[in-house]
Amino acid sequence: FFFLMIRRPPRSTQSRSSAASDVYKRQILKGICEPLLFLKSLKMAHRDLKPHNVVLEEDMTSLKLIDFGISVRTKLDSEGKMNCIMAGTPYYMPPETKEPMESEAAEIYCNPFQWDMFSLGLTMIALTNINAVKSEELRKEALNGIATDYPALYTILLKLLEPIPENRPTLEEVLKMVGDVKVDKLVKEEEFDFVVKKIRMKNAKGDVDQAKKLAKFYLDQCDFKNAKAYLESLLSKYEDDENESALVAQLNLLMGKTLFYQAQYDKANEYLSNALRTYLTDLDADVIESTEPLLYLGRLCFEQGERQKALNYIERAYNIRKENKGEHNLITLEAVSYTHLR
Repeated sequence: FFFLMIRRPPRSTQSRSSAASDVYKRQILKGICEPLLFLKSLKMAHRDLKPHNVVLEEDMTSLKLIDFGISVRTKLDSEGKMNCIMAGTPYYMPPETKEPMESEAAEIYCNPFQWDMFSLGLTMIALTNINAVKSEELRKEALNGIATDYPALYTILLKLLEPIPENRPTLEEVLKMVGDVKVDKLVKEEEFDFVVKKIRMKNAKGDVDQAKKLAKFYLDQCDFKNAKAYLESLLSKYEDDENESALVAQLNLLMGKTLFYQAQYDKANEYLSNALRTYLTDLDADVIESTEPLLYLGRLCFEQGERQKALNYIERAYNIRKENKGEHNLITLEAVSYTHLR
């Protein structure tokens, strides 16, 4: 599988490729809607739609949704709503969650399908610009670009991003708006290869930061073999260098995540613990990054059935973020884990 990202066409080609690109983008939207519709037929809502939870099969022709950790089986009342545990990825959550989030409520009374529709709109925006969901200003700027480049998609997104939940279209209505579109492949191999070649070219100049980016890129694509190879090479070069402790901590974290996803839990624990020791003694470390080892150690313990130990790690990360930055709401891993542990 590969994670999906839509690249905007170069300005020099936009005028001649706009119509074709719009069809291509709507096909991607359709590819996300179809598994959501299957979920809906099971009376389930995803509730954590975002680019990282949309993956592309190796044949480049079909999409799949992943990470159903906070999905819910819907039991709607007469008003078409239900109580749900308050969890998700804040950048992709709809406006009706803002007040409950700010009050740190444990539950929210909402329609989960309408929640998914808003998240779907944000996901499509983020697939054109991953940073566009981080503020209202960036979102408007991205939408203006989509209005120019992909007008048909823009019309659909405006409906999905309706602030009033009841005004958002249903999945069936979205699919009707998308229409009967079909392309041979959702991503061209040359566009995918372009990213790798660009990073490799910079890495050939000996830039360790680019080598780290390439390792992270492979990790994001679930290509664990190549990610591990790059990380092992970097660690062998820098792990004994006292002046590179921050870099080594980042490499240990990435290696720990790689091994975790390969279910090599003992080795993952070793690398994550090494990263944690460095981060907790580095006063200048980024709060979000420095608590990632705690979150992955929590997930690791959960996978091994050590529920209380998992909860301890997650609570520790939560409290560190809350004390230092007040960014405890910008967390997804512990929200998922809390849901499992309750």
